[in-house]
Amino acid sequence: MTGAPPPHLLRELRDAASRKARRLKPLQVGETFFYQPRDPALPGEPVTVVRAPRLDVQNPSVRIRFEDGSEQSVPPQRLKVLPPSPKLTVALPPPPEQDPPLVQDARARPAWKRLLALLDQLHDADSSGQPREALDDAVRHRAAQLAGMISPRGASREEKAALAAQLRTYAELDAARRRAAAPGRAGKPPPKAEPLPAPTADTPEWLDQQQRRMLNAVAKSIHLRYFISDRDPRETVHVPRHVRQAIRDAGRSEGGLPEQPAARAPRGSELHRQAADTYREMVATALDVCQLLAVGKDREARALLEEQQRHRVTYALAQRQIEALRPQLHTGRFFHGDILSVREEHAEYDEAGAFVCYHGMTQYYTRLTVIYAEDGHRVTVANAQELESRTATRAGDDAWRDLCRWIEDMSERREGKRQGRRQDDDGTLIYRENEGSLRLRESIQVRYPRLPAALEVIRRSLETSGNDVLDSEIPRDEKHPARGYHEYQHEGKKDAS
Repeated sequence: MTGAPPPHLLRELRDAASRKARRLKPLQVGETFFYQPRDPALPGEPVTVVRAPRLDVQNPSVRIRFEDGSEQSVPPQRLKVLPPSPKLTVALPPPPEQDPPLVQDARARPAWKRLLALLDQLHDADSSGQPREALDDAVRHRAAQLAGMISPRGASREEKAALAAQLRTYAELDAARRRAAAPGRAGKPPPKAEPLPAPTADTPEWLDQQQRRMLNAVAKSIHLRYFISDRDPRETVHVPRHVRQAIRDAGRSEGGLPEQPAARAPRGSELHRQAADTYREMVATALDVCQLLAVGKDREARALLEEQQRHRVTYALAQRQIEALRPQLHTGRFFHGDILSVREEHAEYDEAGAFVCYHGMTQYYTRLTVIYAEDGHRVTVANAQELESRTATRAGDDAWRDLCRWIEDMSERREGKRQGRRQDDDGTLIYRENEGSLRLRESIQVRYPRLPAALEVIRRSLETSGNDVLDSEIPRDEKHPARGYHEYQHEGKKDAS
C-alpha cells in the first residue's frame, strides 16, 4: 500500500492552486491598488506593490508602499482594484445647419454659376449708379428657370415662385461671400504678416575712418534729437524773466504761492497727514466698538460705529486723491518723432587738420522708433528687428540695450538730471580724433561696448533701400531737405543765378 493521495484529492489540490494563482496574478510589482485597513472606519489610500506574493506558501503576503514612502506587508485580501476613472464627456458642438436639399441640388447645376454672375453685374450696377431694371429682370428669370428645373413633379405655380425667391436669397449670400473673398475687394481680410527675413551677417569688428565719421553723425543726430516732429504745432508765448519775477512777488504779497519752486526736501503733504490721522482714528474707534460690544453696551457701540465709518470714508477719499496725484509711469515714444535725420558733411581739410573749404552735404532719413519699456522708465528700440532685417546685419540684443542705456544717460546728463559734464563737441561722441585718426572713446568701450554695432545697423539703414521712410513723410521746407547730395552754393553763385 502506497502513501500517495487519492485521485479526487489531487484534483481538489490542483483546482485550489489554480484559483490561488488566478487570484494573486494581478498583484504584480509596480501595480497600484486601493488598500483598506482592518478597521472599516479608517480611510483607505492607494498603494504600490513592492513585492509580489509567493505561491508556494500557505498564507502569502504582499509588500506595499504608501504615498509617504513607508512600506508594510499586508494580506492580499486588503488590496482592492482601483475603480476606473470617470470618462470625461466632451460636449460636441451642434452640427452645422445644412441648406435645404433643393438649394444643394441647385448649387450643383451649371445654371447656379450663371445666376451668381448676373448678381455680380447687378451689384456693380448698383455701386456705379447705372440702371438695374434689365439686370433685375434677368436675375428673376434665371431664378425662375432654375426653380422649374429642380422643383418636384406636380408642384404648383405658387410653390415654384416661392422656391425661386428662396434660391435668389441663397444666391445673393453666395455672391456676397465670393465678392468678399475676391482680391482687391472691400471686406477682404487683411493679409497675413510675412515673417521678416533673418539677418545674414554680423556687424563688422573693424570700421574705416569714413564709417566712423558716419557713426559719429548718427550718434549726434540721436543725441540732439534730430527727428522729424509729428506733433501738432502750438504757439508758445515767451514771458520775460522780469515779468515772471513780478508775478511771483505779487503772489507773495497777497499770500499766494504762484510758480513757487518745489523744496529740495519737501514735507508730507496735507493729504498724507489727513490719511494718517484718519487711519489712526479709524483703528482706535474700531477697538472701542469691540470693547463696548464685549461688555454688552450695544447702543453706545452703535453710536460709535457711525463715527468709525466716517473716519473710514475720509481715509478712503484721501487715499484715492493721493493715488491720483502720484506720478504715473511713462508710456509711448521717447522722442517727438520716429524719422531720424542724418547729414553727412563734405568738408576738405589739409594735412595739419585745418579746415580748407566746404563742398556740401548728403541728407539721409531712416526710421528709428524709441519707446518706453514696460516698466515705464527704461527705453527700448521698437523696430530693432526690422532694422536688422532690412540691412541684413545682426547686432544682437546686447547692442540695442547699450544704445538704449546710452540714450538714457546722455539725455539725463543733457537735462541736468545726472552728474557729469557734456562732451565738448557733439560731433565726436563715439570716436574722437587722436593722432590724425578716429579712435573709439574709452568711456564708450567700457560702459557701452556694443554701442557701435547698433549704430552701424542704423548707418546701413540710411540708404533708401534699407528704410521704409516715404518721401511724402518728409516736410518740404528748409529745415528738412530732400534725400541726396546738396552742393554748397557760394554767394557769388547765388547772385549769378
